[in-house]
Amino acid sequence: MGLISKLFGNISANNASNANNISFKNETERKLYKTNIEYRKMKDRIAENQATLEQQNELLRIACDAREKYKNDGDIESAIAAYEKVYYEANPPLKNAQSHAMFLADLYIKNGQHDKAWGFLGMLQTKELCPLSKIRGEQAKILKKEKKHKDAIETILLQHWNIFFESEYKYFNHNACMKDIGPSIRALKWSFEDQERCVGFVEYATSLKEKASEATIVDLFRKFVEQKGT
Repeated sequence: MGLISKLFGNISANNASNANNISFKNETERKLYKTNIEYRKMKDRIAENQATLEQQNELLRIACDAREKYKNDGDIESAIAAYEKVYYEANPPLKNAQSHAMFLADLYIKNGQHDKAWGFLGMLQTKELCPLSKIRGEQAKILKKEKKHKDAIETILLQHWNIFFESEYKYFNHNACMKDIGPSIRALKWSFEDQERCVGFVEYATSLKEKASEATIVDLFRKFVEQKGT
């Protein structure tokens, strides 16, 4: 049984139990709870909200303690277990849920659990729980670790496209993109001109703005790779 079920399972299932768990100012309120449906619903909502708040506070405490413990002892397995509990049991999502999700994805990657990290990131993308730029950044980490440098370059280009697209002022940082793809460019023994050309695909997409998408960059990059034949 999940934590949410433990907290809320009896609230809707057993009114008598609710009467025992919910506080009343006097006996009149207790009788009203038993006889008045609307009053009972109101009191139940208050109790549920309080239980949710208590659960959220407890999960936030677990997250903070786990992060601090990980900084001190480097026990990544314990950190992953704690953050999985925090992420999957929080309903609704915690404050700073994006930060917690990205931290968990990063833990998976550091622990060599690339498949698990990739699946988790895919779930975040499907549910639109985190900015796509952050998801692409974590995916690029995996690809570089697995020495899939062409895929890593493509994903980093997509990361920077999404940074541009998500930003309020629509600013593309050419130098940052050049720097980020640099290690994979060198691993492939591609030239500086190749590096500039790859970044140019993102610059072209940014000039199109809403008319462009990730597919625009993917198409340009893959045609370039095909032409290079390496």
